[in-house]
Amino acid sequence: MTDRLAEIPDLKALIAQLPVALCVCEAPSGLIRLYNRRAAELWGRQPASGQERFCGASRLFLTNGTYLPHAQTPMAEVLLSGGERNEDLVIERPDGSRVTIRVNVAALRDAHGHIVGALNAFHDVSERRLTDADAARLASIVVSAEDAIIGKSLDGHITSWNRAAELMFGYTAAEALEKPITMIIPPERLQEEKIIIDRLSRGESIMHFETERLTKDERRIPISLTVSPIRDRHGCIIGASKVARDISDRKRLEHEREELLARERVARAEAEAASQTKDEFLAMLAHELRNPVGAIVNALAVVDATTEQAPQHGRARAVIRRQTQQLARLLDDLLDMARITSGRIELEREHIDMRPIVQEALETERQRIEQKRQHVTLALGTHPVMVVADPSRLRQMIGNLVNNASKYTPLDGSISITLAAEGDNAVLRVLDNGVGIPPTRLETIFDLFEQVNPSLARTEGGLGIGLTLVRRLAKLHGGEVHARSDGAGRGAEFIVRLPLAHETMQPPVGLAPAAPLAPRRILVIEDNRDGREMLATVLRLSGHEVFAAATGKDGIEMAQWHPPAVVMVDIGLPDIDGYEVARRLRETIGDTVRLIALTGYGQARDRARSQQAGFNAHVIKPVDPSKLAEVIRQPR
Repeated sequence: MTDRLAEIPDLKALIAQLPVALCVCEAPSGLIRLYNRRAAELWGRQPASGQERFCGASRLFLTNGTYLPHAQTPMAEVLLSGGERNEDLVIERPDGSRVTIRVNVAALRDAHGHIVGALNAFHDVSERRLTDADAARLASIVVSAEDAIIGKSLDGHITSWNRAAELMFGYTAAEALEKPITMIIPPERLQEEKIIIDRLSRGESIMHFETERLTKDERRIPISLTVSPIRDRHGCIIGASKVARDISDRKRLEHEREELLARERVARAEAEAASQTKDEFLAMLAHELRNPVGAIVNALAVVDATTEQAPQHGRARAVIRRQTQQLARLLDDLLDMARITSGRIELEREHIDMRPIVQEALETERQRIEQKRQHVTLALGTHPVMVVADPSRLRQMIGNLVNNASKYTPLDGSISITLAAEGDNAVLRVLDNGVGIPPTRLETIFDLFEQVNPSLARTEGGLGIGLTLVRRLAKLHGGEVHARSDGAGRGAEFIVRLPLAHETMQPPVGLAPAAPLAPRRILVIEDNRDGREMLATVLRLSGHEVFAAATGKDGIEMAQWHPPAVVMVDIGLPDIDGYEVARRLRETIGDTVRLIALTGYGQARDRARSQQAGFNAHVIKPVDPSKLAEVIRQPR
């Protein structure tokens, strides 16, 4: 059989010179008789010629991974039956690596037509198969993609059109292929295509370009477009691939969000305007209500200064005074609650000893306590209890707690007030033996308009905002307040904790009693007739020479004719406001006069404005006549 193969001229020399892997097996044994260097490279070994059969690979597999015995290879089949075999196989090398090859086996015959062997020409197709697999995967991705994927040439004609493009634009692939891409571009956006082609020609990509495109039924849809150049194997740009994503849902959500934001902005503006209107109304309400209250307070002072009257007159005066004080408290609490709720309250903090503040707050409630014959135990200690706080707000907090204790404690009941420094806090305790608080109400009692006993509250007076105000003011000062009670009928204790001041301050040295106030010439400028007359009368009863005017301009003119030492000016005048009056008085009579602002506006910005206008003092209506002398006495 070997001799018959040798009859083929120069076969061995031919096989050795070819660049493709070749091997020859004799028939019918299948023994390998010839192979070249390239075949040995692919097999990873040199088989022993004339001793191994069919193939020089260690093992063979079908492309699906099934093991293939050498005796069942295309070479074995051709040696047996003749003809040709062409297919892909996988060979395993001695080192375990595998290579996919394409085998092409053909029978070799002698001059008489008998099969004397077979020739196998095979080559490595691993990269091609990888490329084919990648192409198949890519094709699968393109077909199944949710985004429209469109190929086009550089002259703008469609070369590919996937299923998603059909669904998005309404054209079938048959309708779209070879058509110009401009069929889906709105007329006013045709310039976009020129810009895209120019950028692609430069090798640039376009990422997430948001635009609009037309559907077959002429609907406009918003899309996000990504365009990349397509290159041939030489690197030349031959077309482009477009990925179009329908962003209708996103645009709709963005539009809805913008509408919501716009409505929110409008609502916020309306709320702010309403809040500002409310604040302005409350400020005006305070000013207007404090005018009659101030007139009543001054009228009482006038009555008290007159000759002794019948006992019933004294009781009537006490009732008027008590109810006026209650009205002033309710007004202050209501306005402050509104300011805190809107975040507009301002604190004027300073280092203060809490002990005199507690005493002052207790004194404001003294009349109520004495009327109910309640016994008060006061324990303030001998050392200062220093905090950084707004004195007026602190006085308001403590006054509300004492008022609350007195309100809910019966006749002849007892109230205990203690103040001490405990750790880093100043701790104030107000304890009573009154109606008590159910355990379930110990927290809700601080809610706005909440009252443990509404019927008793109506009898004693109150709006249910005092404790709410106490808690919120405590928080504004960095502190807290809690309630304790063993239940209904067993009294209650309110505990306030405020941070102690870091700096140690000495208690104020006691001042000598103020010398009697020398009579002065005082000008009162107030548009409320009752308030003006009563304040003037109180001042005259104290020995002062008093002039009064109802308007700002009249007051300025009167000051020029009768230069005063002190001018008390209402801010809310009918012709020009008190700020302008102060400025003009400073211009005409200079700095020798003491200017006192009388107003219902008591925020820090109101005080700053009055100071800027030239006022020496800012007094909130109603002013206690007993404190009026001190206001007048203070230096400029």
